[in-house]
Amino acid sequence: MATRKIIVGRCLILILFYISNTVRSESNVALSKATEQSSEFGGGKHVASNVVDGCLTDFDGGCCTHTEAGQNTAWWRVDLGELKTIDRITIYYRNGFQHRLAGYQLYVSNTTNTPTDGVLCYEDTSSTRDAVQLVVTHQCPYVGRYVTVYNHRNPKRYNWYSDYAILELCEVQVFGCQVGKYGDRNCNSPCSPACYGGNCNSKYGFCFYCFTGKYGVFCNSDCPSNCKNSLCTKDAGNCLECITGKYGNTCDEVCPANCKDMLCGMSTGHCIECIPGKYGNTCGQDCPVNCKDMLCEKSTGNCIDCVPQKYGVKCEGDCSANCQDRLCDQVNGNCYECIPGKKGDNCDQNCPGNCKNMLCERDTGSCKECIPGKKGYNCDQNCSGNCKDMMCERYTGSCKECVTGTYGNTCDQDCPRNCNDSLCIRDSGHCIDCVSQKHGTKCELNCSTNCLDSLCEKDSGNCYDCIPGKYGPNCDQDCSGNCKDMLCDKETGSCKGGLLFDIDIMHKAIKPIIRSAKNLVNFDRLQVHDDYGFSDWWHPCLFVFQYSGNTVFVHCINIFITILVTITLYIPCI
Repeated sequence: MATRKIIVGRCLILILFYISNTVRSESNVALSKATEQSSEFGGGKHVASNVVDGCLTDFDGGCCTHTEAGQNTAWWRVDLGELKTIDRITIYYRNGFQHRLAGYQLYVSNTTNTPTDGVLCYEDTSSTRDAVQLVVTHQCPYVGRYVTVYNHRNPKRYNWYSDYAILELCEVQVFGCQVGKYGDRNCNSPCSPACYGGNCNSKYGFCFYCFTGKYGVFCNSDCPSNCKNSLCTKDAGNCLECITGKYGNTCDEVCPANCKDMLCGMSTGHCIECIPGKYGNTCGQDCPVNCKDMLCEKSTGNCIDCVPQKYGVKCEGDCSANCQDRLCDQVNGNCYECIPGKKGDNCDQNCPGNCKNMLCERDTGSCKECIPGKKGYNCDQNCSGNCKDMMCERYTGSCKECVTGTYGNTCDQDCPRNCNDSLCIRDSGHCIDCVSQKHGTKCELNCSTNCLDSLCEKDSGNCYDCIPGKYGPNCDQDCSGNCKDMLCDKETGSCKGGLLFDIDIMHKAIKPIIRSAKNLVNFDRLQVHDDYGFSDWWHPCLFVFQYSGNTVFVHCINIFITILVTITLYIPCI
């Protein structure tokens, strides 16, 4: 009895399948095509080709495939051999194993780089096991070469899913025609030349896409003339966009005249923006008169900005008279700045009386500057009486300059008494210059008594000039006793007026030199003559040597050069 029920059931399925095929126009383009799968369970019994052999449900008879257990992903793929225009895909799965099929995905692609290449045609999201259909047909109107069934368990969507991804497909049927064809099972009818790309639905020959400017199932109708770029929807012929100034599905309505640039919403006709002075959906209302440049928000009519001296959303309020130039914030009416002497958001409070020019900060009331003689945050404290012109730093109270004779931050200390004119540096108290005969930073030191008139430099104490008989920076060295009038150069000690001249001293100095010269040159005779008619000035400086019968005149300068080397002494003889 049970066997008979099974046979009757299979006959019924075959009859239904036959009836179904008699009303379908396309053929199963997957039948007997090349297949592959991610893995195989059963040692050759459950190969991938079982799914395209025409056997629909006999799992035990080797009619189905079975991938390995223990995998997180599983997939099966058929190669249709060439691009096909697909209409629908029918799947037959092992009976009673919904928990394994659940969550599967169906892809159509032109490549096989990954199992999920191409377009996702269907994904199972059934929330219960009973909702999973084991025999199901999916509409899949795409063009492609490969059809892939894919499943995964990383992670599982529901707890009732199987732990591992396993595919047990019994048959996968792909119904369609070769590209550019459609018709009654044999797909012999060509698609309309009006179809973009020459491709159409394999069942009815309906175009998938139309050329620009056309619409309809066979792309034989013209898009409305007001469609921008002649583009409209394929099925209804509704414009994708309208040309300027038009709106509506077929762009046959005129945008309101007050729309800026005549642009309005395609579906509503509401203006995108309004011309100046107008607001509202159709820009039919006037902006408030106090809006600057007559500009207001399109939706509310609130002014974008106000004309001078006005505030409020409609610019209906007057700015305070105490606002500088009567300018205030549009929203709350607070003054940007106050007129002199005023402070506060609305400039309704008085600045402190000691503010210079009556100017203070609007928000805090702090004086921008103080009048002379005042200091502090509010200029309510007095500067030191020793500040010159009563001027001091506002926050520290430090005097900018001191009155004569004082120094320090507040000029409360006296300059050193030896400062010339009682003037000293404010910060350090050092004298700017010293009284006569004093030096040092505070002029507390005496100049050397050897300084001429006891005058010296303030910082170093060096003499400007020395008294007679002295030289050196501090005039603490003696000039040579041979300097005329005891005068010598302050820096080098060289005599200024020459040496005192003594003929006896000179003769004593040069006699040893002459003797040495005579011995060196073997003069026959050496004597000094005074009868050659030379002047008294030249006489002591001229010597006459007799050598080999010849008279030789030697000026004393030649001898004195030797003396200069020996005793560092110079005698001007001219």
